[in-house]
Amino acid sequence: MLDILTADRGATHDHPVPTGPRWFAVSRLGNLQLPGQSVVLCLQMRGGSRIDAREGVFQLQRGDWVVFERDSAPQVQAGRGGLLLGITVPAADWEQAARDAGAAPLPGRCRLPAAELRSLLRLWRQGTQATGERRQRCLRVLLAFLAPRQADIAGLLARCPGRSRQRKLQVLARLQRTWLFLEGNAHRTVRLAELAELSSLSVCHFAKTFQSLYRESPLAANHRLRLERACRLLASTPLSVSDIGQACGFDSCCSFSRAFSNRYRQPPSRYRSTVAAHSAVRLA
Repeated sequence: MLDILTADRGATHDHPVPTGPRWFAVSRLGNLQLPGQSVVLCLQMRGGSRIDAREGVFQLQRGDWVVFERDSAPQVQAGRGGLLLGITVPAADWEQAARDAGAAPLPGRCRLPAAELRSLLRLWRQGTQATGERRQRCLRVLLAFLAPRQADIAGLLARCPGRSRQRKLQVLARLQRTWLFLEGNAHRTVRLAELAELSSLSVCHFAKTFQSLYRESPLAANHRLRLERACRLLASTPLSVSDIGQACGFDSCCSFSRAFSNRYRQPPSRYRSTVAAHSAVRLA
């Protein structure tokens, strides 16, 4: 018997506070509010979905997966042809499963190739058919499958402050959450104090640790992510340059064009024309 909480065909549901790991599926314009007391793992299997969380707004496409820390309270809305699968896990159960599995994914957004998506779907389905200790075992297997797929994130561990591996993991998890916040707020300028508060570190300690881990300052990362978002909008939407600048948190079209030109050595309008020309050549 399958034990899945579903939101399908435009239905809207609130996920009850779980007493243990709970599997869920959101599809075809379904909307599901997930609990704030749990760690949440979301896996985009088909189409697209939008997630609104404390860390910001995220647009997921097939192959994307993301881990949210407790108190993120993400709300998931699947696209018209979208299918998003996931698991909510009380924080204590997640920590125990991570210890038993030897590793667990950290907060952050990653991507899987199509072949590995099929393996992940099989593992997810096994959990829906299990109960009790067997369900906990399925969770451990799934976490052990995903953790190595965060190799880029795990590689940051050596640069984390802390005397023990456990302390380093705690610091990395906090900093990864702030990175997720930057990705989810690429439409505006993020203040340093917001990030420090989210990490539960002082502003000075946070800024120093962030620079050490990611090799750029928090404000430089925010600036870069906003410009990368502008590139995506220029390539995929008919919005004007002025509207795209506003959508990426720039005060004026002039300040946006200047920042864009400084980074990409061409104005936004020329970038859009170049991308369109390359697309036309590929289609020819």
